[in-house]
Amino acid sequence: GRAFRGFIAYLVILRTVLLTLAVLLAFLLASDAAFLFGLQEWLYIFKVYLLVVWLRVSGHFLFQLLESTLHQGLGQTAFVLATLTKLILFGWLIYAGMLGLESVIWMEVIAEAAGLFILVFGVVRVARQAQTESAKLALSEWWGANANRVTRYGFAGYIQHLAILPYGSSPNRLVAGRFLEVASIAAFGFAQSFMDMLKRYLPAQLLAGVIRPVLVARFATDRNFGAVEHMLSLVFRINTILLGLLAAVLMTVGPEFVAMVSKGKYGPESAWLLLSLIAVLALESRRYLVDLAIQTVERNGLLVVGNLALSASLILGVVGVPLIGAQAIPFAAVLCLAASNIWITHRLAHDGFLFPFGFPAFIRILMAVVLAAFVGGVVKVFLGWRISLFSICALYPLMLRITNAGVLNDLRMLRKMTQRDAIRCVDDFSQG
Repeated sequence: GRAFRGFIAYLVILRTVLLTLAVLLAFLLASDAAFLFGLQEWLYIFKVYLLVVWLRVSGHFLFQLLESTLHQGLGQTAFVLATLTKLILFGWLIYAGMLGLESVIWMEVIAEAAGLFILVFGVVRVARQAQTESAKLALSEWWGANANRVTRYGFAGYIQHLAILPYGSSPNRLVAGRFLEVASIAAFGFAQSFMDMLKRYLPAQLLAGVIRPVLVARFATDRNFGAVEHMLSLVFRINTILLGLLAAVLMTVGPEFVAMVSKGKYGPESAWLLLSLIAVLALESRRYLVDLAIQTVERNGLLVVGNLALSASLILGVVGVPLIGAQAIPFAAVLCLAASNIWITHRLAHDGFLFPFGFPAFIRILMAVVLAAFVGGVVKVFLGWRISLFSICALYPLMLRITNAGVLNDLRMLRKMTQRDAIRCVDDFSQG
């Protein structure tokens, strides 16, 4: 009741104040930051985009509140509204001949503001629907008994969030903009943007809002981590299968495929960067699922060291760019992701929570990728790259079957997760 609403209000106010202060500080230091990364000519754009940052980060926090209270449907509605708004405004800008960097950023501001409005409405609605005085005493007693636990969990989460700030596509773009030639910057930007778009539609991200609250609630009830591990491993295998298809295509007809997608603007360099970034994305999806496991068992402290290892990729990238060019950025990310994932899963196992990588299934999927790419290469020699592209897409499921990758069983379980109550799927994993 009142205690719950007061707790939400305190969190929102504290987060908003801290975020606003951080954005204001970035605004005041905008000239120095622009000079450091060679953005002097784009200073106004840089300042305006800070508004997008404020809206987007605020919206993400409110979505987490809704997800934590099992009202993620409202949050998804907000994201859909923001995406549709961007699509409509983008089409209008093209039709009116007004498409430009500044107009696109203001389009982002409008779309993010629309989504944030729905999220604020959702959080207020959830707070008002909270149980009233009958639950107030029980909540107060629970808080008295668990205040230290909640505080430690939140503080560890905040520290690990700070530790990972230097990692990701945005810092990578800054490194590329500072150290690469113009042509390489364009190729890397295209490859990174393509990967960022693909990441949104992988099962690990699409299903997170469905399985995260269910996994946490169920584990808190029966402490059965085995069911959690099985469901997360299922999502990782499906992620890897989907990424494997794109990897097979790029290994065989990468330059031609990229040229077709970009209408001839990009070629081999972007194709090989895309192939490297697929390896990064596979390990990132694994890391994302490891994060879900850690949140489930409340071991956020493990992420601090793991995220520091990820942040080290920025340093490795800066050192490696003069030696091997743009490929140094994904290469550094792969090394640091592998080190971080290994360390975190080792520490989880030490605490009694086994989350193995699943090497047998991964190797079988990798074999299917190599076989599909080999057949596609042969077809390319005799029939051309378009027929080769079609043959890879057609034969990849067969190769998965030949290597016994278990894709059919995984897809059946995925269908169950999307067609019925996710809690029942967790029960299935618990029973077998």
